[in-house]
Amino acid sequence: MGADGEHSIAKIQKTKSFKNHCLLLSAGDRIVGAARDLTNKLGQPHFVDEKDKRYIVLAVVRSEAFESRLNDARTGLNLSAKTVETIVSTISDVIQQTETHQIERIKTEQSTHLNEALRENPILRIGLKGRSVTEYVASKPNNWSAEEFVSDLAIERFRASTDLTRAITTAASSPTDYEQKIEELVGKLDANKKEALAEYVLHRKSVIELVEAARKFGDDGKRSAEDVIHELVFRRFTDNVALEYFEHNLWLIDDALAFLPYVSSDRTMHGGGRQKGDRVTDLAFFDDSMVLGDNDGTTISIVEFKKPSRDDYTFGGKNDPVLQVIDTLQKATARGGITKTDGTHFAFTGVVRRFAFIVADHTPSLVRVLQSHDFKSDWNPKIHFRYRDNEQIFIQAFGYDTLVENAKKRNQAFFSVLLGE
Repeated sequence: MGADGEHSIAKIQKTKSFKNHCLLLSAGDRIVGAARDLTNKLGQPHFVDEKDKRYIVLAVVRSEAFESRLNDARTGLNLSAKTVETIVSTISDVIQQTETHQIERIKTEQSTHLNEALRENPILRIGLKGRSVTEYVASKPNNWSAEEFVSDLAIERFRASTDLTRAITTAASSPTDYEQKIEELVGKLDANKKEALAEYVLHRKSVIELVEAARKFGDDGKRSAEDVIHELVFRRFTDNVALEYFEHNLWLIDDALAFLPYVSSDRTMHGGGRQKGDRVTDLAFFDDSMVLGDNDGTTISIVEFKKPSRDDYTFGGKNDPVLQVIDTLQKATARGGITKTDGTHFAFTGVVRRFAFIVADHTPSLVRVLQSHDFKSDWNPKIHFRYRDNEQIFIQAFGYDTLVENAKKRNQAFFSVLLGE
């Protein structure tokens, strides 16, 4: 225990007075203060011997330093929580060394329960990072249940998947040799990461199918199609202060958007309730927008969603999606930034690159509005685009059919390599 301390450890039968493993502190030749429960450190409140008898381990620590720490009534010790925790951890380590058989039983039981959980959710094995279940369990607390192991592995799996996701995005940025790069990437993965990639691909396939289904929602008073699709892409009325990478699907629009450091979805620039002049969601006209920016304030991107099949757009009026994008841009840049959900400020100072996506089906009225704004579609009739010199912004407009089609094309190499499609 140290230069001025000593300890003694005894095994005693479990009784009503001593129900669990505990630590006692001694000063002035007497036990001082309440017993410290060692159950969490040792993993069980008591052990069972070869004769099926329940027993507890009782540890007593004495130290000359305790003498000067006695309170005035000499009934307790004035020790910091950190000091007590250090003593508890040290004594627990000593007990584990002397009770190796009992600790091995606990770890074996933990490993059994975790293996059962992994059979139900094998994708979590990537969180082991090459370790065996036994090695992983040995490094974790003795009192952990299967639920706590699963929670920890889920976090570890997410961290391990981040590099894989970035590699996928890098491959996706090279359309000329995309499938070749995907095959090379898959060929280099170990079994655990291949499981993660398979889950990743199946997730994307399912999301694309959900978008296709959402487009068919009718005007029956229930959730509108654009609300559902917006939620699939990125949760409304929030930002990525609270959302992690796997909680949104910005890749549906453009894989590069997924790694922009800040995203605000259906929120005012000041972060509070709607005020006069605010550019936020107007459910009467079904327009929803997201504003994105990068760390150094050099890029701002705007995504505007419109109701599928909508056909009441007017040039120069309140139903003009191009002007709505410009209005959002001007308000964002004029304010100089946006207030995050945690109250901090994200600056848009020094913006030099400006992009916008209008996701709206190309009905006759929308096409007329886009043509009136001098949009072009010569390289792809399904995608209208224009660079506006005054606002220095590049705007693309495409329908939900194109959104789904392009998402399928970008992910087809994965579907082919991993799913055989």
